[in-house]
Amino acid sequence: MLKSIIAIGLTSALLVPASVIASEPAYEAKMKLNFQKDPSCLLQGYKDKSKPVKGRSSLVHDENTISWTTSCLIQLPKTVKYCTLTSQMVTNPEVLVSWNSVYQKEVLQAKIVSDADINPGFGTLTVTYVCFE
Repeated sequence: MLKSIIAIGLTSALLVPASVIASEPAYEAKMKLNFQKDPSCLLQGYKDKSKPVKGRSSLVHDENTISWTTSCLIQLPKTVKYCTLTSQMVTNPEVLVSWNSVYQKEVLQAKIVSDADINPGFGTLTVTYVCFE
């Protein structure tokens, strides 16, 4: 298991452009999703710890399908050239149907889904990205 995690980390590092490795991050994005309350979606300057910018979030409980969905979307400044995933942690993955986090030009997204009427305290996705200009 540890070898797999190390291999994934090394592979991820190799995918980052050389110009990014030499520079300091401009922003840090943190997303924490669970089914208890609206997700926390924050983008903050990396050097200047000014007030974080909140992203859009949603939490939906569908009574018909007895499912829960929570998501987060952070719109990035146009000056951002690259973002890289620095950490991702899932708790109680057995109650989740799916979870993901994606960086796509100018947007960071994360989402978790459960198809059961669960204890809302179960299942959390915590994701951190750093972004470079």
